[in-house]
Amino acid sequence: MKKRNLSLFPQLAYKELDDGLGYQYLGEEGLLLVNRLIDWYRYYDGKHWVDEHGKELKREDIKALNGLDYLPTLITVNLIAWFVDRLVAFMFERPVNLACPGEQVDPDEDIKKPDYEPSEAQKNADAKASARERLLYRVMKQNLMHEKLLKAATDYHVGTAVCVKLHYDANKGLRIIWRPRLEFWPVYDSDDVDQLEKIHFTAFVDDDTIWKQTYWMENGSCWMEEGLYDTQLKLKEWLVPANDLGLPFIPVEIFTRGGLTGETEGRSLIEALKSLNDEVNRKLSDNSDSLRFGMFAIKVVLNAVLPTQDEIKAGEAEPLQIAPNALWTFSGDGELSADAKTIEHQFTYREALKDHLEMLMSLMHKLSDVPNISPDQVKGMGQMSGFAIKLLYGSIISATNRSMITWKPRLQRVFGKALYMLNKYDTRNQYDSSLINAAALSEIITGDIDDLVEVKIQMPLPENEVELVDLETKKVALMIESLKGAMDALGIENPEQKLAEILSEKITIQEALGGLFESPEADNDANSGEDE
Repeated sequence: MKKRNLSLFPQLAYKELDDGLGYQYLGEEGLLLVNRLIDWYRYYDGKHWVDEHGKELKREDIKALNGLDYLPTLITVNLIAWFVDRLVAFMFERPVNLACPGEQVDPDEDIKKPDYEPSEAQKNADAKASARERLLYRVMKQNLMHEKLLKAATDYHVGTAVCVKLHYDANKGLRIIWRPRLEFWPVYDSDDVDQLEKIHFTAFVDDDTIWKQTYWMENGSCWMEEGLYDTQLKLKEWLVPANDLGLPFIPVEIFTRGGLTGETEGRSLIEALKSLNDEVNRKLSDNSDSLRFGMFAIKVVLNAVLPTQDEIKAGEAEPLQIAPNALWTFSGDGELSADAKTIEHQFTYREALKDHLEMLMSLMHKLSDVPNISPDQVKGMGQMSGFAIKLLYGSIISATNRSMITWKPRLQRVFGKALYMLNKYDTRNQYDSSLINAAALSEIITGDIDDLVEVKIQMPLPENEVELVDLETKKVALMIESLKGAMDALGIENPEQKLAEILSEKITIQEALGGLFESPEADNDANSGEDE
């Protein structure tokens, strides 16, 4: 099968509904959605000067459309891409941290005792959770999760939604595959829009062939089929006939941006900012033309007989030269004396243009929740406290937290499903079999999926690190936070492994230095034994 190429999609999406070419397999509503998605992605890519059909306009086109006497300047300032990238960076610039909480076996009254020691059953439960956590980190690394999350979050803001699919590959292990909104078509329960009944993944192989893969639930089990179809969705070839995957869920999660109760489609940030960005482009382009014309003053010649174009071509006269130290000689016309002068541009609109552009930028910052922070604003502030930093970045922190209301529970469900599938397909050939055995994946049931994994997001705030470490140290000292919890808060990946490394290094150093770092109590105990 040829590599699927979405660049064909725009050619097909702009076909008219009544052109008879038969590309309307999506229906009118789906076709309109595809057109909007293509427009938004094109705008994010910096193609702002286009007509109603998405065709890129040139300077000659703008001149003809507006009846201008000159070729206009077309400046493209892609502010929208900048705003989207800033929001995405706050979401996933730092790697996502995972934590698999162990099941509590020991009773609360025992845990609260000062001399509490975990029972063997509790130690086994904690070891099981630790193994699951390490296994998931390996799956994330194998699937380049950090890079893919950044790209998926961009699709989320541009294309209103993004979808992730879990797929087992016998050669590569568990694959985490992300798809933009252009490539998936969900079908929800008519009463409960949170209940996904079926989902189609589509793409064009060529102008006449569509690749389609479908997942659906039937009698409590997930089924899947994959094939090649014509543009009327008539089957050409089965790639994977309908088969029962044996999963109690569809291995898919959809992340939708915004929307209201009952809506299944999200809201694009591009749509909210597009008109403002267009105005910035127009004003800067017009200002560039004004500066260009103002740099070269208009020459005015009064009451003079000037050489004609025919006389110049015949060599009977010379054209007036516009150059330094040029000398013009011409005869007067009638009784009035000949004269020549220039008209200079005053640029009286400069302050008005500056205020207008600043207002547009301010509106874009407000609508996108990206704070307008420049180096000049923070110059001289010195080492800011954590509270002051959060106050300064309050809008983007709030926007990220709102996005995480969608992302965190669904990512946790994705990783819960991943653990279930790692056992379902017996992936010991792709991953460490001893680690899989220690994770006890066979004990996972469907009802546990949402509670198996905790996702922790670290925002890239310019934090006061000294203050942050001091705060977590005090929490540990006051026994209101565990050492592992403090390391999680500081963004340390796989804290249990890091703790093991620290303890191992400490023992090695102690042995090398002959017990120099041993506690005073141990020395006193040794001395008292000698006295006896």
